[in-house]
Amino acid sequence: DEIRRCLHEHALLPTGLVSLDEMLGGGLAAGQVTELIGHAGAGKTQLCLLICAAQVAAADAGHALFLDTCGDYSASRVLAFTEALSRHGEPSLSREQCEARLGERVRYVPATELLQLLATLDQLDAELTCTVSEAGAAVSARAGCRGGSFGPCEWLRRLRLLVIDSAFSSFANAGGAVGSQTEVQLRRLLLRLRDLARRHNLAVLVTNTCSSGSGLGAPSAGACAERLKRPKPALGFAWHHTAETRLHVQAERAHDAGCTVHSLQLLKCPSVPFGKLPVAQTLHAGHAIHVQLGHDGQAA
Repeated sequence: DEIRRCLHEHALLPTGLVSLDEMLGGGLAAGQVTELIGHAGAGKTQLCLLICAAQVAAADAGHALFLDTCGDYSASRVLAFTEALSRHGEPSLSREQCEARLGERVRYVPATELLQLLATLDQLDAELTCTVSEAGAAVSARAGCRGGSFGPCEWLRRLRLLVIDSAFSSFANAGGAVGSQTEVQLRRLLLRLRDLARRHNLAVLVTNTCSSGSGLGAPSAGACAERLKRPKPALGFAWHHTAETRLHVQAERAHDAGCTVHSLQLLKCPSVPFGKLPVAQTLHAGHAIHVQLGHDGQAA
């Protein structure tokens, strides 16, 4: 039991990308917030869908909850990714098995505005707390374990991945005006994400748009100059410290190949010193791009 508990607390969730798993030291870390930043169309949502699919395709993975603020969730895309990943698994899964696992392991909840997203996260925290508490478990058992807004209690007990796509859209959909009340709400959001990750041992994956660091001041020499050149997450200085791990997603049109080439750059990771962060990794055929983002964002 002690070994099982330690493995659970230090769990690494598969991403579906071998190169990304290697970059992160094995996968998404439970108990931490990981942020994907990039401009519109860079592939952030597709990567989130792929990571959900990786939880479906893996034999012993947990459940995933996808909170969608911009209406981009696609169950059919998750299914296509799952089928592609399962073709390389042991044993491979049929389409019917992929569909059954998808329905069992992934839940989708729309939350278009910041206040709605906050309320959804508060509700999730309350239900997770009730599910894992001794008193809550007893109440659930007497009630037939029906659960709450996010599914049966047993489903919540196996929740390992929480996806929020995207933090910036929830802010923009609420009007996008910067003010004291908005700042309070954004601070509530970042604190809630950290709290959910740590108290419930979830891998929290959040997407955000990015801004250039070039306008932050006169560059200095060495590492400081390099820091200023790196892309920064939107939503202000306080938000910058929300995630333990941050990845920059980019997409460029490769005219010679007639497709879109995606790349990932690790900007921040607690297990990797700043000076040792790897350079951007291109997701080309050698990294099984046909399984992940595909040509022009389509699954192969």
